[in-house]
Amino acid sequence: MAKRGKGVAKTNAPPSKREVDDFFRTLGKHGLKELNRWRDRYPQPTRGRRRHDFFKNFSVGNGPVKGTYLVRFRMGGAAPLYCVVVRPKGVGLPKGLVKIATPHQAIGEIVRTLWEAYEKTSRDNTLPAAERENWKPARLGASIDAITRRLTSEFRKKAKPV
Repeated sequence: MAKRGKGVAKTNAPPSKREVDDFFRTLGKHGLKELNRWRDRYPQPTRGRRRHDFFKNFSVGNGPVKGTYLVRFRMGGAAPLYCVVVRPKGVGLPKGLVKIATPHQAIGEIVRTLWEAYEKTSRDNTLPAAERENWKPARLGASIDAITRRLTSEFRKKAKPV
């Protein structure tokens, strides 16, 4: 539901007289080329929370058994490649096969293990303070559940048939 009241900023409101006067004064003083150069040099700040891009190179391919997918992604800058075999929710597998997890379960287990390792390393007092700061689990994302949901939704986007 949208916010209402006096304190809400109107994004589609026309500029005020003062803003128009300021614009034309600056345009007359510096010219259109200079204003365009300023606009390119100083882009508008992005809104919202900073995106965690710790998990990269996300790709999805067909798995070894019909109805499964092989999910690959890298963690961090020079981290190893992780592969997970997952099945979409509701897909049954032939009897006798080892139980293959859903994407949410498989990715969640990897993220949980990684989060705990980062947490343990960040509490290691033998490391210098700056090094411990680099191992804070918050570098991965907001929480284990948030990271798992994001990676699972990315999996679903990539796994959609074209």
